Amino acid sequence: MVAHPAHHALADVADCLSIIGARRRARPIDHVAWLPLQYEFLSDSSPIKQIRAGNQFVGKTWAALAEVIGRCLGRHPLGLGVPPPPITAWVVCAEWSQSLGIQEKLAELLPWDEVDPRTSYDAVNGFSPTKRPCIKFRNGSRIWIKTTKQDAISFAGATIDVVLFDEPPKAQRTFVEALQRIQERSGVLLLSYTPVNAPTDYLRELVEAGTISDHWRRITPAELIPVGRTLPLRTRNGRLKDQAYIDHRRSLTPEYEQPVVIDGEWEFRGDGAYFDGAWDPAKHVFRARLEKWDHLVLGIDHGDRPGKQVAVLMELKARFDEE
Repeated sequence: MVAHPAHHALADVADCLSIIGARRRARPIDHVAWLPLQYEFLSDSSPIKQIRAGNQFVGKTWAALAEVIGRCLGRHPLGLGVPPPPITAWVVCAEWSQSLGIQEKLAELLPWDEVDPRTSYDAVNGFSPTKRPCIKFRNGSRIWIKTTKQDAISFAGATIDVVLFDEPPKAQRTFVEALQRIQERSGVLLLSYTPVNAPTDYLRELVEAGTISDHWRRITPAELIPVGRTLPLRTRNGRLKDQAYIDHRRSLTPEYEQPVVIDGEWEFRGDGAYFDGAWDPAKHVFRARLEKWDHLVLGIDHGDRPGKQVAVLMELKARFDEE
């Protein structure tokens, strides 16, 4: 019995799809459909650069990890020139629990056939050894997973080629120390974060001074369409990441948090009174006449987020003891 030509064609298609799937598994980075902000970040050859965006929108960590892996391999994801391996890279996370999510993404992106077979990973404990996780490549490059709970002194004696801070370091000293450790080898310092959960004023100042190359834009549907394509990405359950998706995400976020959590802006913005009905001029405003030596003193603690501000207004009355 002679097989129908269509059967041969279907078999050929199946073989091709199998080959493509195998290549994607072996070289995940080579098959990523980069979003515009990711592509711009990866295209930037600046020694200090960051990708800043809202939570879970444009794959900040994904792009930054791809650059770390590419530099370890000596093959940049977009073909930029990078120093030959072996190199040493540090991926610095805020805390251990957060690092497990970062390690999972790292494991998804790794070309495992170029990783030292002694490197192991599991979803519960991350990379081994658990206390000092390390990814070793066959070419000698290494990626160490660190946390900022190991403060700046933990950098002592280290000479590093690449440092990635996933989330801003709470202590500016940690950032400065990391910057010093990459100078010997003319290394690079990368940051990927949403400006929340840690002070970012010093990073903002460095961006405004031109020290850090900042890649940021407010989220729009265009930011969710991969470069070279016409349709946006989808969520894991198949929903298009279009304007309706963005609007839905905004509806789940308090209005004052949206500039940071959704758009990745530097600071929260309040609109009107934080507590409805709390301010009543008839009860809280009155005329006062100060004596000659009296003073009004206003103290304000802005707090770390809206709703945490405190203000104290005091009248200081001068007192003179008679001699």
